[in-house]
Amino acid sequence: MSCKRLYMALVAVAVIAAPLWSALFPVGPGEPYPYIMWAIYQASDGDTISVKSGTETDPLVYEEQIDFMGKDILVAAREVGATSPYQIDHPNPQATIIRLPDTLATSDEASVVYFKHGESQNAELRGFTITNGRGTLTITEMPAFDADMSTIQRMAYAGGGIYIVNSSPLINRCVISGNIIERQEGGTFHSGCGAGIYCNSSNATIFYSHITYNVVHVGNHQAGAGAGIYILNESKPKILNCEIENNDCIWEGSMGGAAGGGIAALINSSPKIFNSLISLNTATSIGGGIYLDAASDINPPIAEPVIKRSY
Repeated sequence: MSCKRLYMALVAVAVIAAPLWSALFPVGPGEPYPYIMWAIYQASDGDTISVKSGTETDPLVYEEQIDFMGKDILVAAREVGATSPYQIDHPNPQATIIRLPDTLATSDEASVVYFKHGESQNAELRGFTITNGRGTLTITEMPAFDADMSTIQRMAYAGGGIYIVNSSPLINRCVISGNIIERQEGGTFHSGCGAGIYCNSSNATIFYSHITYNVVHVGNHQAGAGAGIYILNESKPKILNCEIENNDCIWEGSMGGAAGGGIAALINSSPKIFNSLISLNTATSIGGGIYLDAASDINPPIAEPVIKRSY
């Protein structure tokens, strides 16, 4: 056999064998894995975790907290009525819910989903409702609510529904709803941000998703920001074909404030928002719909946000 024919044969074998390199992990009642996190522990890059769904009126609820653990895997809900674990292309997020257990609600690590180990765009969460998150205590930049609207580092609870740091996953066809950051300390509500999604140093993509009814509630001398989505530290997320509605960033007190009911983007972050609806969001201080602040030591600032074909 000539070298050329041998090369072509090797390529053909590689192409045919490629699908065998990944694995499918079925999750749900009656499946090999009863919990999503059990399957994630066993999965490797390129694998798919197929999660059994219920129906829109009778959803399957998975009471757990999940962490992608640095793995570029697909975690997907099945289509309603699916007869095969491979039917995951068009799931209904209202039929499959990941809910933070109430036993974790007072923990300092109470986000529902974590991407914090360098996951790439090949890590995908598809077709779920993410709810009941309470946020993770972290040191983060927040608006100072001073005369210059500069930023300051604070301890705050962040990322009730989805917590993304130094990672750039794909959030696809999800509903992020009913996540509430409302933590009391010393008789007042602690600082908080990103009740729906916290996106720090990330180029995540949020696609065909509905971020709604998430709440950040802070008290005197505290700061709140980005009840729907909080974006910071030169992040460049893409928000495509999304609905960001009815998120509330609430502040009570004489000092402090709340900014960005729907979205807050700070520190040279450049979100790209296309074909999206941003509606009925509120913030006590500034930016009910969107609050953008390029505050940094770089002059001129390098933030280049883009908003097109959005309402």
